[in-house]
Amino acid sequence: MSDQKSTPDTEQKEKHEQEQTLDGCIPCKICLKEIPQSIARTEEGDDYVLYFCGADCFDQWEHQKSKS
Repeated sequence: MSDQKSTPDTEQKEKHEQEQTLDGCIPCKICLKEIPQSIARTEEGDDYVLYFCGADCFDQWEHQKSKS
């Protein structure tokens, strides 16, 4: 067992890798539809990246974000 502690960056990377499927697809943040990472729209935050399958889901996310 390792004595190394997880950092926020390593934890986020591990979470991101878990979200990806074996064929390189990732879930859309809104509809959860699996999409190829290469065509996903992204929104980068401080410690994370969100993926969206298209403009409609991205707009829905922005609308939800502006309400909070």
